[in-house]
Formats: sequence, structure tokens, C-alpha cells
Amino acid sequence: MNNRKRGYYVFNADEYEEGIAVVARTAREAKIVAFNYAFDIVGDDWLNLRCKWIRDANVENLPFGVVEEPEAGLRAGIYAAIEGVCEICSEEKIVTYHNKKIICYDCLEVVG
Repeated sequence: MNNRKRGYYVFNADEYEEGIAVVARTAREAKIVAFNYAFDIVGDDWLNLRCKWIRDANVENLPFGVVEEPEAGLRAGIYAAIEGVCEICSEEKIVTYHNKKIICYDCLEVVG
């Protein structure tokens, strides 16, 4: 079996914005892990799963399974943006990862 770690974004077909970051070997494994995790939370609403392999994700330092901390998924490149605290203005907003900092879009415009 392939032991290469890959980052996946698993989501319900109708809800792309509400997905789960998963570290797995294959897309099928990622869907199984995400389904088992989400089923405990939302029940059978998560039946039409889609999986996107994030080719540029840096997941070598993350364990296999669901990425529990959203910031870790953001730093790894699985998430493009999350709700979190900006490391520059310290406000809770939609943030992204830029130049090794978690930063809101307002501050991103200022620092470029």
C-alpha cells in the first residue's frame, strides 16, 4: 500500500464551503475518514461526498486523518481561508495564509 501522505478537501456535493481537511493516502480513504467524522456530527446529511486532492498541500508534518485544527489545515494549504484571528490586527475575521502568517484580507491589502 502507498504510504504517501496527501492533503484532501472533502465536502458534501452541495456545500463546497463547508468541507473537512483530511490527510490520507487515497481519495477513497479520505472520503471514508471524513464520512465517519462528519456522521457523528451531522448524521446522514453527508451522503453525497466529493473529494479534492490539494496537490500543493504540505502535509508531511500532519498525522493521517482529519485535520482537527483549522489553522493547521490553512498552514498546510488544504484550506484557502478560514474564520480565525489575524496575526497582524488580532481581529477575528476570514483569514488566509500569506508569507508564513495567518492574515485577514484587510491586512493583506496593506502589507501586500
